Amino acid sequence: MGNPLHDKILETLSFYEPMTWERLIIEFDESFLKANPDFTKEGLEKDLAFLTKKKHIKMVKNDKGEKTYLRQMPPKPWWKRLISYLK
Repeated sequence: MGNPLHDKILETLSFYEPMTWERLIIEFDESFLKANPDFTKEGLEKDLAFLTKKKHIKMVKNDKGEKTYLRQMPPKPWWKRLISYLK
C-alpha cells in the first residue's frame, strides 16, 4: 500500500478475532514504535478509518459498545466476479 503504518495495521489485525485500538497498539512490536516516534492515537484512528473506507478492515462494535476491528479480504472487482459467474 505504500504507507508503513497501513501495512503494519493489516499485518497485526486478525481475520477472526476483533481487536480494539488499544490492543492493536500493544501488539505492535517495540522496534516499529521506536522507528515511528510521530505515531499518535489520532493518527491511528485516521488510518483505521481510511482502511475501513477502502474495505481492507471492518469495524464491529463489541458487547461493551467499543469499536473493534477485523481484517477482511478486499472485494473482488466486478469484472472478476462476472468472469467467475460465467464459467
